[in-house]
Amino acid sequence: MIIRLLVLLSAFVNLPVFAGPLGDEGSFGTGLLHPLFGIDHLLVALSVGMICAMSSKRFICLIPIGFLFFLALGGIAGVLHMAFPLVNLVVAGSVVAVGGLIALNKDFPVSFVMAFVGLLALFHGYEHGSQLADMQNMAAYGIGFIFGTVLLLLLGVLLGRAILHFDHQHRWLRYTGSAIAAFGSYLVVGVFV
Repeated sequence: MIIRLLVLLSAFVNLPVFAGPLGDEGSFGTGLLHPLFGIDHLLVALSVGMICAMSSKRFICLIPIGFLFFLALGGIAGVLHMAFPLVNLVVAGSVVAVGGLIALNKDFPVSFVMAFVGLLALFHGYEHGSQLADMQNMAAYGIGFIFGTVLLLLLGVLLGRAILHFDHQHRWLRYTGSAIAAFGSYLVVGVFV
């Protein structure tokens, strides 16, 4: 079911799929909606929330908080046009990486997961921050973008908890992670096309 949904979604997505700004006025609403229209950011934020739900460790809220911190840090680097290598490839590859982490269905140490998602968030933040540099109201847009990402992270946590609650063998969790990773491979191919 999930694989079919992602295949259907790929029919409507043009490559490359990295979201551009929905408008150049830099409003809060535009920033809020931006994460929903960048399939790479949408899948990574949902996946990070699911990874958080999978963790049996205490302080799991540190994972999404770390993601948001490094997302903002990367955004600042993007606004300042600092040099980041292979941004589009890393952003596309991050979808494969988080999908693979979910598919493995292991309880990794929180420090590893935070470093992993933090690195990915730096590149996602840079991708979007570099688009903010020419906007009139960067602050409103950035706050809206972070808020939209928070909503996606929370939705990912809820989705992960629901899957874990109803599927005690975690089969659907592995299927979901595999489908996300497969779609991420499609995005990686798009970087080279």
